[in-house]
Amino acid sequence: MTYPWQVSQWEQLSEVFKSGRLPHALMLSGSAGTGKKQFSSQFANVVLCEQVFNKVDDQGLLTPCGECKNCKLILAEAHPDIRYYTFELNPKGVKSSVITIDQIRSLNEFVAKSSQQGGYKVAIIHPAEAMNINAANALLKSLEEPSQKTLIILVVDQPGRMLPTIRSRCQVLEFPMPNHSQSITWLKQALPKNTSLEELLDLAAGSPIKAAELAETDAISQKQTMITELAQVLKREASAVSVASKWQKYDIHTVLDWNLSWVQQLIRFSMTHDDVLVRDDRLLKMFQYLSGKHAASTFYDLLGKIQSYSDLLAKKSNPNPQILIENLLISWAELMQKSKS
Repeated sequence: MTYPWQVSQWEQLSEVFKSGRLPHALMLSGSAGTGKKQFSSQFANVVLCEQVFNKVDDQGLLTPCGECKNCKLILAEAHPDIRYYTFELNPKGVKSSVITIDQIRSLNEFVAKSSQQGGYKVAIIHPAEAMNINAANALLKSLEEPSQKTLIILVVDQPGRMLPTIRSRCQVLEFPMPNHSQSITWLKQALPKNTSLEELLDLAAGSPIKAAELAETDAISQKQTMITELAQVLKREASAVSVASKWQKYDIHTVLDWNLSWVQQLIRFSMTHDDVLVRDDRLLKMFQYLSGKHAASTFYDLLGKIQSYSDLLAKKSNPNPQILIENLLISWAELMQKSKS
């Protein structure tokens, strides 16, 4: 059903639902990779299930019966009273980068109508922060004037990008990243034969769900290659341009996420000189050298630059990946040229 680290959120919503106090709008807020999307679908199933109050799972939590008409319709992805709003494909098969006003107008029409099955209507928007300003303003109409037995669920990965006027009209449920112990325990069950769980979890920035997905890819070897090539740039054995041409073939979000993680490790190491904080021996050697040349405060400039690149991508500005990565690598290389004053 839900992930083990979501039990408290599930209990909270279940109690609200059982008491008849379910709000018309929920905001599931937290970092990507915490399982919010699955949670939203599962809770929508609970809300629509005809026998939900007659069944609980092994932990005593509400769970869909799986047998009623509504559950079977949901399983067949054919239930008329649940709608999902996310990135659409254009006629050429290219995925949109925003959720548009036309989609939200469709949502408004959907929630204004009567339920076809006589129960709730549920609309799920993911990721809700991808709504453009016109779409977000259009959603306010349904949030301000909700129809009866309507539930709108906003799944949000970057809550800072949501309009305060929308947030204030939703009941917000926070989804923190599971702790290390929870993540490893779950991964051992999900990937019983994998011996690289710690490394996968590190690559996934602490998300066990992403770690499980990365296990099906060549992410570990990709990271090792990138570290080797970063070292070559620092030692002037390769140019930023040549390495950028290789890195731009990777997922740009992954490139930035890993570089962000490396700079964060560098900052922590330069402040503590604790080898345990660096999880790769080759990175450790780089960081030992760089921290000998600079104070920790110097590395915050590079951290801020990577974060600004991530913001550009989040705003769908479509920066040129080659140029962006070149600038990133040049910033790394500049750390080798400057010394503490």
